Amino acid sequence: MSQYEYNQLLNNLSWEKTGQNIVDTAGKLLNVGIIILHFKKLQPDSEQHFFHRHLSLNNSNLSQDLLKLTVASDSELSINNNLIIQKYKEASTSKSSSYQACLQAKISSSIYIRIFSHPNLTASLTVHRCQESEDWYEEEIKAVKMVAQQATLIISQMLAGEKLKELAQRETTINRITATIRSSLEPPVMFASIAKELGEALKVDGCTLSLWTKSDRFVKCVGLYNPHEPQKIIQDYSGVSSSVPIAQNPILQALLYTKKTVSSADLEKQKNIARYELPWHAKARALLIVPLIVESEIIGSITLRQSGASRQWSRSEIDLTEAVASTAAIAISQVLIHQQVKELAQRETTINHITRAIRSSLEAPVMFATIAKELGEALKVDGCTLSLWTKSDRFVKCVGLYNPHEPQKIIQDYSDVSSSVPIAQNPLLQALLYTRKTVSSSDLEKQKNLARYELPWHAKARALLIVPLIVDEKIIGSITLRQSDISRQWSQAEIDLAEAVASTAAIAVQQAKLYQTTKKQAELLRIKEQKVRDLNLYLTESVLKRFLPAAIVNKAATGKLSLDLTPETRRITVLFCDLVGFTNLSNQLEVLLLAEILNEYLEAMSKAVFDYGGTVDKFMGDGVMAMFGAPEDLSCPEQAKRAILTATTMYYYLQKLNERWQAKVWKTNSKIPSLAMRCGIHQGAAVVGMFGGGQRKDYTAVGKVVNIASRLQSVAQPNTILISKAVANSLGSKIDWGQGCNLKLKGIDKDFCAFVIDIDSMSNEMTVSS
Repeated sequence: MSQYEYNQLLNNLSWEKTGQNIVDTAGKLLNVGIIILHFKKLQPDSEQHFFHRHLSLNNSNLSQDLLKLTVASDSELSINNNLIIQKYKEASTSKSSSYQACLQAKISSSIYIRIFSHPNLTASLTVHRCQESEDWYEEEIKAVKMVAQQATLIISQMLAGEKLKELAQRETTINRITATIRSSLEPPVMFASIAKELGEALKVDGCTLSLWTKSDRFVKCVGLYNPHEPQKIIQDYSGVSSSVPIAQNPILQALLYTKKTVSSADLEKQKNIARYELPWHAKARALLIVPLIVESEIIGSITLRQSGASRQWSRSEIDLTEAVASTAAIAISQVLIHQQVKELAQRETTINHITRAIRSSLEAPVMFATIAKELGEALKVDGCTLSLWTKSDRFVKCVGLYNPHEPQKIIQDYSDVSSSVPIAQNPLLQALLYTRKTVSSSDLEKQKNLARYELPWHAKARALLIVPLIVDEKIIGSITLRQSDISRQWSQAEIDLAEAVASTAAIAVQQAKLYQTTKKQAELLRIKEQKVRDLNLYLTESVLKRFLPAAIVNKAATGKLSLDLTPETRRITVLFCDLVGFTNLSNQLEVLLLAEILNEYLEAMSKAVFDYGGTVDKFMGDGVMAMFGAPEDLSCPEQAKRAILTATTMYYYLQKLNERWQAKVWKTNSKIPSLAMRCGIHQGAAVVGMFGGGQRKDYTAVGKVVNIASRLQSVAQPNTILISKAVANSLGSKIDWGQGCNLKLKGIDKDFCAFVIDIDSMSNEMTVSS
């Protein structure tokens, strides 16, 4: 949030404007669907809701009454320690109205957080994600918490402002300090102004603004006022620390325990604590220390001193100091959060740039150079090096190098850029191997025993930060940051950014190695894939199309038909056909001519089967077995109809073949009699699928229906079709089959009823009935 935006919020002293501004400002920071700010007990038994919707949702029909149901209750937040992260799924069985409202509003996941709790006011922030991924990244959750903290600060300041209004704004000091806070984006200037304004207002000999928490070891002075000295702006807080640790200072321990103002009118009468008074002024005689509190936790203190004489601190002076402390606490929190947001934004920008570079380039040298350059520029260092090494290597190899005073280098040959000191003899790298944690030095001038081990790819370093690259808990390299001319205290934010980049760089190194391996295997993989495609083409063109119609093969190839060839029971229609007298003919003709005639005959019979979507099961010399209803599912009437039409078509094709063969006989002066055919068709249950052993399998049908169809074919008269009663019944009563005949079939105990088909008339009847 910019200072201007924050000032705008502070200028709006109505709860309505403040609430709407909070959600609108949050909406700019958080790219989510819906944000709801909920105030309760703003007035007796009253509630207020403020809404912000993403631009993509502005035209949706989400009513505000519906969205109010999606806000968590105070009890839910209390049970969940004031923070709930909830996901929603359509399959949920929850009956609660709030849960169902979230589903109705197409909310995929939500974060609920209580941002304020006060006897006169409680407030919560609800962040909904709509029609997106259900998962919240850790950085998104952090951002929501930061927004919540900012909202808390704004609400706290609103209440503080009301209180000051109730006191008739009795002190102009508060106004001047607040104006200073609003007008300055530089924390050192803001802190110095707070100390100066309060010190001048109360006419004290010294006023100090300090930052510290119970987890810190020492107090840091950030704002200092002395009426007898020029105003100081403290830029480097690390150089202005207390000499006595916080844990050993009874005054600060009392502040931590009571969280209330500690005062002494005359330290001469309390010599046991006088020595603990913080040392940034002349010795104090009277002392007033007020805590800076945010969310019930102390983040610092304001100390007022009177040096020459004792001083009885009045109630109004204490009230004024406490009011200033309240404002200062909010200002400091604002500064710290603003700094965190800036650091987070910088971190995200740098990592995004590096991630894009990694994704856009498969060339390792370019990738490594980009990582070093992006991190070096982000942290404004004099050098950044990306190195690869493990504990088993002898030397470190530099693979990425950045120097702001030189053109960017792309290192192609890593062997030419190696360290001079072996890894085993370098205490910096050995410390890295032992701890697997970042190693830093703010000033190598004070650690001359380590300075000579600094890696030699830049000018000599003064400050050093080395971050390990870790994969599977093993170091595979490191990133080294350098400051050459001056010392540098590496901040935690800088270390966090370097470690985040190191984590991404470790993935990039693994990616580069994988790419090199994959590149070598790519041609082999391409050849294997081509072989698979060739095999699939062979299976489709040379195998499947021999037994199945082209339409069915195409369906299987495109996934529209599943060829599950596991044996299964199905009701099918089986057709057998056979040439009459072919055995005698084979004894009369030459082998080549016989083979030619047989191939032409089988090709014509297969075409007849395929014409009506049947499956060629097998060829048995001059005999053909076909089935309908497998692998493609067909109804029983459809099976019977197609089988009979196939048989009549077979006779038609045979007639044409006879005419052709007779013409060939006339030209070659050979003797080939006109061939006749007989056909049998039966319908019933069979087991259909792949049968055979490990080296050979056939797709076929097994069962009584096959045997009966074969028997019908064997007893049929030449140029006739015998169909079973089951086939006739499946076609219904639309066709007059004539008088059935009872046959004695081999292997069948009882007489078997069959019908003889008139080929010429049947083709017409089947066409009409269909």
